Amino acid sequence: MEKLNQHISLDDLVSLLKAAFEEKSYNIMSKIPKTDLHTHGLLSGPFGCYQRLSKAYIPPPPNHFGDFKEFNTYIIRELRPIIQANGLKGIRKLIKAGFERTASEGVIYTEMSFDISAMAAFDIPIDEFFNIIDEETKLIYPGLWVCPEIGLNRAQDPVDMFRYIEKAVGTGIFKSIDLYGDENIKISKGFIDIFNFVQSHGLKVKAHVGETGDADSIKKTVCNLNLDSVQHGITAANSPDIINFLAKRNIVLNMCPASNYKLGLIQKTEEHPLYDLFKKGIRITINTDDFTLFNTSICDELFNLKWKMGLKSEEIAQIIRYGLKEIPVR
Repeated sequence: MEKLNQHISLDDLVSLLKAAFEEKSYNIMSKIPKTDLHTHGLLSGPFGCYQRLSKAYIPPPPNHFGDFKEFNTYIIRELRPIIQANGLKGIRKLIKAGFERTASEGVIYTEMSFDISAMAAFDIPIDEFFNIIDEETKLIYPGLWVCPEIGLNRAQDPVDMFRYIEKAVGTGIFKSIDLYGDENIKISKGFIDIFNFVQSHGLKVKAHVGETGDADSIKKTVCNLNLDSVQHGITAANSPDIINFLAKRNIVLNMCPASNYKLGLIQKTEEHPLYDLFKKGIRITINTDDFTLFNTSICDELFNLKWKMGLKSEEIAQIIRYGLKEIPVR
């Protein structure tokens, strides 16, 4: 496998992008080094992997989900029973498929989250789950550098989850944490304690916010949890004050346009606020979120930036560079 190439020059990136756009070539686009900093581990592989693990036909995800309730219902009804039925062997196959698909599109570095609360709910041996992540991470490197991320749902009791967080951090496997779920659930002291704990151990800290919540919720969450980056953050575009706040704090927004469109948060890709935020000095990265459900790769997203949002090759190259700059020194 090729070694990491995060130090590609801006000029070289622009040249490769122009060639990919002119020739409408996924082959060229897949050779461009890129990152995926907002993706969920067991939902990062092709949908077909779930179908192969299932003993019965699974209806494929719809092209658009009506809302988050429909999205969550689909996962609970169609996908979670497959994970539970196949146990650790199935989980390994899903992780491996996600890693391989991610590497195939030229992603050289990913921060991929794994929901440890779900594993606890599924009665999956957590230590064995961690071992699988560690083993598959080492097998795919250096073609893809995976930095596993702790996934934490707002719906979970942070006090109950603390012991799992401690165990995860103690493995040395995880390099970041991401809080997601219903934004209406307030950030309690328990979550603040967890984030202070993982940050004291050198983990990057993120949270899903400004996806369905308003712009002010972004600032509150960034301050409460001392975030390094925000997952989504699209509603920041509604507030000049929040845009200035994010720019001054140098907060990265790890955006997923296809996810926002297919969950009905924007009416069409052309209306995504990504470009406005980028032009106002916010560091933006492009990511897949849940490839299993949205079937949109990083390459697809980069083509959409050009053909649907009207960004120039030089601007897209800078967005790719923002992602590459997030790769830590190894």
